[in-house]
Formats: sequence, C-alpha cells, structure tokens
Amino acid sequence: MTEGEQASNTAKSEELLSLEEAVRFLGVSRPTIYRMLSAGDLKGLRVGRQWRFSKDDLMTHMARTEATLGPRAQADAEAESGFFAQEAANLGLAMEEVDADAASPDAAAVVRLCSAMVRLALAMRASDLHLEPRRSGGEECALVRYRIDGELHVARRMPRRLLEPVVDRLKSMAGLDVGERRLPQSGRIPIDFGGAEYELRAATLPVFGGEAMTLRVLVRDVQVPDLGRLNLSDGLRARLDALLHCPNGILLVSGPTGSGKTTTLYAALQSISGDGVKTMTVEDPVELVLPNATQVAVNPRGGITIASALRAVMQHDPDVIMLADVTDQETAQAAVQIAMNGHLVLCQLHADSAAGAIDRFVSLCSDPYYPAGALIGALNQRLVRRVCGQCGAEAEATQPAAVRLVEVAGTADDLAAGWRRGFGCPACRATGYRGRAALYELITVDRELAAAIRSQASAEELAAAARAQGQENLAIDGVRKAAAGLTTPEEVLRVLGIAV
Repeated sequence: MTEGEQASNTAKSEELLSLEEAVRFLGVSRPTIYRMLSAGDLKGLRVGRQWRFSKDDLMTHMARTEATLGPRAQADAEAESGFFAQEAANLGLAMEEVDADAASPDAAAVVRLCSAMVRLALAMRASDLHLEPRRSGGEECALVRYRIDGELHVARRMPRRLLEPVVDRLKSMAGLDVGERRLPQSGRIPIDFGGAEYELRAATLPVFGGEAMTLRVLVRDVQVPDLGRLNLSDGLRARLDALLHCPNGILLVSGPTGSGKTTTLYAALQSISGDGVKTMTVEDPVELVLPNATQVAVNPRGGITIASALRAVMQHDPDVIMLADVTDQETAQAAVQIAMNGHLVLCQLHADSAAGAIDRFVSLCSDPYYPAGALIGALNQRLVRRVCGQCGAEAEATQPAAVRLVEVAGTADDLAAGWRRGFGCPACRATGYRGRAALYELITVDRELAAAIRSQASAEELAAAARAQGQENLAIDGVRKAAAGLTTPEEVLRVLGIAV
C-alpha cells in the first residue's frame, strides 16, 4: 500500500459523521444514540449544538460482543446445560449436538445452555419461556419458567451470573442489538424441532436487577384448525354456522389474552372460505398462513395501522374480513361502516363475556345506533385444562366443586354424570391435566337485543336478556364439559374466577 493510500484510509477512518448519518450507520434510533452517549457506551464529539461521530468509534461499538463468562460461570453454564438435557432425557428426548461455532469455550457453553433450555420448552409443549432476574433465599438468581397449558411452572433457578450471557445469546439469535440494554426490543427466532418449524417471538424488557426476556412459541407449519374439532356443542355450532353464513354484519370473538381467540377465528374463516369467497385478514402479526385467505400484517412503523390497512383492504373487493384486534374508535367505526355496506366482518377484542364484548364495542363507537344495526353476534371463550388421558379416573358425583358449579350455572343437570379427575402421572407432570379445551358462550343479536343496545343497556342487562331467550353462558358450557369428563369442575370454577 502506498503512502497516499494509507493517508486516504486514515482520513476516511477519522471522518466525522452527523447524528443522522450515525443513526443510519448503526441502524438505531436517535433516542437510542442519545442514551448510549449519556451512559458512556458511545463516544461522540459535541460541535456547537450538534454531535459528530468518528467511523472508528461507531465500528468499535458495532463490534461489541455478547457478555462472556469467567471460569466459575462457565462451569455453571455447563452444569445448567446438563440439567436441562437430563430433564429432556426424562421425556425421551435426546439432545442434539450443537455446533457452537464459537471462538471460546465459554461462548460454546452458553450456546449449549440456550439450546437445551429452548428444546426442553418445546418438548414440554410450553407456549412461553420466561427469563427474569430474581432473589431467592436472599441470593440473586436467574428464574426460568415455562407456561404449559396456561399455567406457569418454574423450570430452574440458575446462578444470576448466567442471565446476561444467556439473554445476549438469545438477543443475537433474534437479530436484536446486544449492546442495547435500556430499551425494550422484540424480534423472532426460527427453529426446527421434531420435524416441525417453530418461531420464537423474543421480547426483552429492562427491569430492576437486569434485563428480562420472554420467548413466545408459535408453530409455523401447523394445520389450520377445523371448526368441528373445537369442542363446540351441537346447538352452539349450528348457531355459529348461521352467523358465519350471514351476507353482512359484525361477529365479535372475545376473551382474555391467551384464550384461543385467534384459533377460533382461523377455524371460522377456514369453514367459510373457498374459491367463491374472497377472504382478507388484517393481523398483528400473522400467526398462521391460511390457504384460502389474503392476509395483511400490521406495521405501525411502516405506516400500516389496523385502520389504514382496513381502508386499503376495502379497495380489493372482499366478501369476508377479519380484524385481529379492535381497540380504538376509528377501527370500530370503520368496521361498522364496512358491515353496513354489505360485508361480513369478524372482529377480535378483549372482554370477559359475550355481553361485555358487545358493550365494549359499542362504547368504542360514537353512537350506539349504527353498531346495534351492524352487530349479529358475540362469541366469548376461555381455555380450561383437560383431564390427563393417562391418569384420569372417575370422581365422586357429589364433590363440592361439582355441586357449586351446577349451582352457579343454574342448570337442572343430574350430578350423576361422568365426572373425572386426574391423579397425577409423569405424562402430566403430576398435575392431573394435559392439554386444553375451550368453553364458549354465544349471544345472537336479534331485534330485541338490538333495541337494548340502542337504548345503551349495560353488559349485565344484555346478558340477562340473552339468558331469558335461552342463550347459554360459559358456566353452563363448563357444566356440560365437566360432566362429560373433559375437564374438572374445579378447573372450570378456577377459570371463571368463582370460589368453591
């Protein structure tokens, strides 16, 4: 290299970039750069009221590596990896050899530990994996928990020194900024396991004591659920089919977070979609690819909100539209207008009852008159744990929980039914439950209920009016499914928030 070329390269490395150029160079936001400057994580030069940055300093920051381990922490990582591998072996799962592709043994130990943790979560059918800093017995630890069948279970309390390296490794896998520890981040980790493709939705959060991380597990190649396999009673299935074949109107599908609303909506769309029906969805994010639907993913950063996507979708001549979530007035009123223009709209929202879903949707609109004319029904659901198929056995018909459940439901069902309960086995981790099923309630909006909505009736008044017409609630469906041995009365009461 000539002296001239060396001088040119030196000049380029010493070139000062503006704040906007540094933002583009690092691929981060302006607030993130300001936070890095205030924390001393990034070097900058103040010129008047402007910041300038050298390329060398920016490249040094980008070259920052994940947290490394000392000898003691490396031994801890190997021990914890062995623990998770043994737990997987107890389930009949052999841990695969991991190609760490690491420059140091401690990095390889972290790679093996992360792989073992994730694979055990998948083997145990966990829907979420939680990593959080905690104090246990006066000592700090890294708490690892799995959510299985809707319940959180503590998998391990690891040494606190392992939390940062493990989180850094998972952040790297998700394409996140390893050096950013002061702002929440989110990303995705694709993974293959047992012949299936999974996607882990990674989210980090700065918390007291460190950084917490949650991985939500999604199966990418799962088949679209069939409406006939969702444990709908015959009567409710017939009423729901009638609503799904209405030429226009709004059907609300509600429930708390994690109650299976998206699964029900996908199954409903699949039952009515086909070559002769144009189905479109607006989702955040798209969780499952529907073969007979055109799906739009919301991207607020890119300017695609639910409301704006909905307006764009209307230019593509749809017959059926699904909205992943309705949380604001603009979206609710747009859904009403679309339904009144002759389209069927399936809306997902959070509510604790079918009547509560109607009340909340109407409250989002400026005038109850129009939503009352557009609404055709509201479905609400909950997920209950199933009795384990291996250790389940008959239970006493007069058990207090069964008596209490029948009392709450107000039914005349005979207690001498097929009540069952699980007594605990390795397959269900001694819980007595394995898998989940749904409880449903469906309110069909007729002229009488539409009039009540226009008069701004409360959720309690709407529920009473629906019950007077013979429409069943969640408790009644819970009695039916507990009496059939699908779940237990204790589980139904727990999910409904009712004391025995």
